Amino acid sequence: NVGAQKTYATAMLSPNLPIPDSPWAGFPGAAVANTIIVAGSTITNIEYIEITFSAGDHTYAGDLAITLTSPAGTISQLSESHPCPNSVCTPHNGWMFGSARHLGEAADGNWTLTVQDGGPIDIGTFQSWQLKFYGR
Repeated sequence: NVGAQKTYATAMLSPNLPIPDSPWAGFPGAAVANTIIVAGSTITNIEYIEITFSAGDHTYAGDLAITLTSPAGTISQLSESHPCPNSVCTPHNGWMFGSARHLGEAADGNWTLTVQDGGPIDIGTFQSWQLKFYGR
């Protein structure tokens, strides 16, 4: 028997950080990161996390590599730099990613989202993000 599932959502953060452009294809640019501090979630055993992310003004979403790092140091690769079909990318405007990589970890602590540009020319801003935890 397990207890009822709990959910906990953080506030939407708006770091509005410029994402440094990559100097050339295949060479990642400098990363930009932002941290959400989770406290009082009462979730001690994560089952799943929803990550909502926006960088809607980035002109080529395929350039972006996005990772989530837990307080325990576990890294979840949400997106890798990749070419978009026919060079047309849908902007990361309120995109929802999901991760089960942090299974069994506690939700409370410092969660960091890192964004890195993996291709030249196109630029944009790490506009906002939010976490929603499911667990026990």
